[in-house]
Amino acid sequence: ILHIDHQIKRKGLRYKRVFFLQPDFVFDSEGNGHMVEVNTNGYMIGNLHSAFFNVYDFQVAVVKLMGAHGYPKKRLYKEKLRLKISAFCKSHSCPGA
Repeated sequence: ILHIDHQIKRKGLRYKRVFFLQPDFVFDSEGNGHMVEVNTNGYMIGNLHSAFFNVYDFQVAVVKLMGAHGYPKKRLYKEKLRLKISAFCKSHSCPGA
C-alpha cells in the first residue's frame, strides 16, 4: 500500500481512494472497550519497522476484501449472499428492503 501511496504523491495527486483506519482501544476492568483515537495516516509498524511484525499480507487481504481483485469466486456465493442479505434486511427493516 505504501509504495502505491508514494507513487500517487510523486505524480502530484492529492487524493487517496483507500486508506487504513487504525483505531486504538482501551479496555476497562469489566472488559468494555472504549475507542480513544483513530489514526488515518495508513502507516503500520510492520511496514516501517519489520523487526516488530510484518503486516503486508494482512494489508493485501484487506484490499482483496474491498474488491480490488474483482471477487473472482463470486459466482460460487453470489446468489446465496444476496438471499442472506435480503433476509437480514427484511428482518431488520433496512431501507429499501
